[in-house]
Amino acid sequence: MTRQRLWFQLLWSAAALMMWTCQVSAATQYVGTCHKPSSVAINDAIKMAAAGDVIKVCPGLYDEQVIISKSLTLEGMAISGQGLVQVVNPAGNSESTISTVTGYSLTPVIWVAAASVNVSNILVGNYATGVLCQSTTPVSNLNVGFYFGNGSSGTLNNVAANIGCGAGVWLENSSDLGGGMVKVENSVIWGDLYGIFAGGGPHQVDTAPLLLATITGNQVEHAQYGIYIADIGGTVSNNSIDSPASPTSVVIVYPYSPSVGVMDAAPDAVVTGNRVTQEVTGIGILTANVIVTSNHILSAGGTEAGIDLHCFLGNVSNNMLQIRGGSNHDASFGITDVPAGFAKVNHFYNTANLQSSGSCQ
Repeated sequence: MTRQRLWFQLLWSAAALMMWTCQVSAATQYVGTCHKPSSVAINDAIKMAAAGDVIKVCPGLYDEQVIISKSLTLEGMAISGQGLVQVVNPAGNSESTISTVTGYSLTPVIWVAAASVNVSNILVGNYATGVLCQSTTPVSNLNVGFYFGNGSSGTLNNVAANIGCGAGVWLENSSDLGGGMVKVENSVIWGDLYGIFAGGGPHQVDTAPLLLATITGNQVEHAQYGIYIADIGGTVSNNSIDSPASPTSVVIVYPYSPSVGVMDAAPDAVVTGNRVTQEVTGIGILTANVIVTSNHILSAGGTEAGIDLHCFLGNVSNNMLQIRGGSNHDASFGITDVPAGFAKVNHFYNTANLQSSGSCQ
């Protein structure tokens, strides 16, 4: 046998072995009662899974904090008449972590730790909508539905979160060692303090942000901030963001800040095509050079400003503010805290004052 032919056979054998290994590693694990064999708990299936596996979860209630530190897919199964896949944190028995971006203490329900994970068709938190925090003082620990921490990446698709005293979705990355690309799409999110938070750590000028987030096509409801982005790249687009009026029977005891649909402190991200409803401030700007275009802000009463620039210049253009019904002015200002030199065109209808310099000198 020639040396060339021997090398060919060895290479073919190695390639075949790699293909066989990949096929074996991409297994499917099951959780719940709708399939046998299966694991009882999601965490049990994660322990048995190899990187690249798919974990399918039967409908039912799973009382466990799910921590994922290997790359895989977590998928809720849709079975007619059997309800949803619902995951809740066990009372008094969950781990917390400190956000490397904000310093807040966070207690996630589903926690992605330095891995690439795709999650779909899962509800975290309660079935009841609009859970409010019952503390009379600011909380020291935030409950979080879905958490992607340092070095993590992946997707949330067609998921739901209903979280009080915290955030529905929390994305962050302050590490330059990898990860930091997350997509949240086609989901229904309630988080009373933050619907969706996305924050990156400081990075040098002219370098890529440490977190690239795509947040698109979601329905986000909240009491304080709808979508809050800070020092990230990516896009926030085509979301429906709402701060619904609480029923008169509900007593709000938590000291929430006035509601803001989108709070933008991310000059490397694009905020466009969103529909923002019933906010005290539709969109708030917290840094210079942001890109905020073609958003539709609808007020139903009580809106102080469609857009608050907080004295920062940026590409804030072609946004529209209008009331949802009636003919009275119901927004104090179309755009406020406008610095000298701002000349972008926006469109405001039935608004008492189109523009104000506010506190800017």
